[in-house]
Amino acid sequence: MLSKIVVLLDHLEPGQVLELKKHVLTKTYAGSDIFKVFDYVAASVKKKEEFKSPDYIHEKILPKSTKKTVANYLSLLYNWAEEWMALETIREEEYTLDHLAQRWLNKNGLYHLADQTFNRIEKGISEENKIDLHRTRMKALALFDQLFSNNPARDQLPYEKYEEMARAFRHYMKAKLQVINAELYNWGDINNYDFRTAIAANDDIIDRIQHDETTETMEFVIKAMSKNDVNSFLKLKDILFNDRLVKGSRLFMITARYMQRLAIRFWSMGLIKDPQIFHDLLDFGMRSGVYFTQDRLQATVFHNLVMQYCQVADYEGVEKFIDQWMDHVTTEDAAATKALAMAQNCFYHHRFHEIHLYTGRFVFPTFNQKNLAQGLHLIAAFENRKQERQIYETALASSQNFLKRNQQRMSKHLYTSYRNLIAFIKAADVDPAAIPHPDTISPLLYRKWCMELYGGVG
Repeated sequence: MLSKIVVLLDHLEPGQVLELKKHVLTKTYAGSDIFKVFDYVAASVKKKEEFKSPDYIHEKILPKSTKKTVANYLSLLYNWAEEWMALETIREEEYTLDHLAQRWLNKNGLYHLADQTFNRIEKGISEENKIDLHRTRMKALALFDQLFSNNPARDQLPYEKYEEMARAFRHYMKAKLQVINAELYNWGDINNYDFRTAIAANDDIIDRIQHDETTETMEFVIKAMSKNDVNSFLKLKDILFNDRLVKGSRLFMITARYMQRLAIRFWSMGLIKDPQIFHDLLDFGMRSGVYFTQDRLQATVFHNLVMQYCQVADYEGVEKFIDQWMDHVTTEDAAATKALAMAQNCFYHHRFHEIHLYTGRFVFPTFNQKNLAQGLHLIAAFENRKQERQIYETALASSQNFLKRNQQRMSKHLYTSYRNLIAFIKAADVDPAAIPHPDTISPLLYRKWCMELYGGVG
């Protein structure tokens, strides 16, 4: 079994390993036994597991020490790493260091310096006037620690500051509950969970607190999520694009990623029809780092981006996009993931006869990828059914079985979209002239293709 410090180092980027190394050297010196252990483990990222086990490290690095000593070193290194993680988080969060310094200064009687730090926090947040959950919290905490201290300056503060503190905490609490409700709607839809009781309990508190800009923004998110409200979606797009949110903040990332998912959902429901919206969101997300986690693209995010890019680029352009970003994708099987992306490219550019070259030769590592491949393979088989009838019937039966077998793993929206697609394809096969208009079907997977099929026989 690998120690926790080994697991951590295996997942860190080179720059992060270097920063952790600097932190370790504030605790020990370069020639110490514990640093020798760290140095070996940090350089062993690409080695096989047996070369990173505690027993091997003991034998290879410190054979004269006991196994217990090496185990203790590994444990202590992870403790230091946890401290580094916490400090990195604090450094990355705006105003958190300032607030903690203000609290320390007040606690230790350095009130004049505490006043200067408090004023810097308050001025910085107020002057920039951005919509941000974290800044709302920092303002509330800075006011709290200024007012609930022995700082003589509190005696000169007007009573409005106490009201402002109380209001800031209420606004933060409301916005935080709204973020939680938005994710309950989102996760409930993805996993077919019923969170109505929890959402209603939160709403009882939310409805009693007045709005500010942050809570109004979260209200748009919730309306778009829970009611498929396109106007709220468009207002959120304006807020994002007009630089009203703090770039890189948690609220910024949450809102932008919800926008991506909502765009896909609204497109499938026929609620938005302008592909330029996809282009604008994609361009914004790539420029602002929204889609990346530690400079990496998750496979699901990558496939969503490929789908969006297909709306606004030709086949060769999408192929270049796939090649450009493939090395940044986190996946268990890079070849399969790239093949599936190419299958998407073929589908959106009507190269249906090529799809099976990518969907039929790989075992896809995740459920989402299996689901995506299944749908694309069915459509390709349908398009080629006159030449290969048996392949189409096999693909249809496979898709129906896949849907039945995995209903509990799908969101209600995805399951219904997939079921409606299969029903549409079956109807088109039996009597193309009698298929229903896609606008009467909601939700519907691959709506644009269905519209083209409908228009082609209408």
